[in-house]
Order: sequence, then C-alpha cells, then structure tokens
Amino acid sequence: MAESGKTLGLALDIQIIKTTETSGGDVETSIINELDSLVTIYIPLQSSLQGKRDYVVYRIHNASIDTLTTSANIYGESIEVFNDHLLVHARNFSDYVIGYSEPQTSSLWWLWILLVLLAGGLGYVIYRQQKRKETDAVEPSKND
Repeated sequence: MAESGKTLGLALDIQIIKTTETSGGDVETSIINELDSLVTIYIPLQSSLQGKRDYVVYRIHNASIDTLTTSANIYGESIEVFNDHLLVHARNFSDYVIGYSEPQTSSLWWLWILLVLLAGGLGYVIYRQQKRKETDAVEPSKND
C-alpha cells in the first residue's frame, strides 16, 4: 500500500454516523460512507509523527486505495500539512492511514574534509614561516 520510501503512521477508521429520531420516538442510526461535498477532518499529529516530510493519507474505500496529497484530486479531496496536525478534505469515509517520509539528514562529511585540509594547510604555512625565521636567525645576512 505505501509508496516506496514511505513509512506508515497513524491508522484511523473515520465514519459519519447519522442519528435520527422518528416521529414515534424511535432512534435510527446509519453510517454514511460518502457525501456530495467535502468535509474537513482535523487530525492531530502525535509528537512521533511531527517533523516528517512528504505526508500523504491513504484511504481504503470500497476495496480501492486512494492516495490523498497536498494536490487536490478530481473530487477536490486533498490534505493540508501543519506542524502538529493535518487537515484532510474528503468526501468518502472509511479507513485512513497517514504515510510520510523521514526527514533527510544533511551529510556534512565534505565540510569535515575541508576543515581538515584547511587546518593542514594553515599548519604547513605556520611551520614554513617558523623554519624561515629559524634559518634567518642562524645564517647571518650576506649584506653584513
């Protein structure tokens, strides 16, 4: 189900339950699986799901898997990503799973190599200057 490189996080069963009372006083409930218009669902992200990247929401509805992204699909369904929550704009209701990618760690190995080379170069320059001073101090000037 998950795209390559995606980690699956929180799984939710999102339902709309309609409750009506008949004229006789009886209560009837029914599950609504689909609406004609979009509903916005606020999903708080637990701390372990915050700070990720490339969030998607997979929806399993009527035996098919749809991927909701920050770009709206043909029905206008999409997600919005915030630091501590997602907003899901959807019109079908069933099982939802949040998918994400781990943040990329910046590789700074090249910076360490550069620092070592600079330190080595600086050390060599200091060494050469010190040797030149020692040589100048030991050898008298030819003009004397």
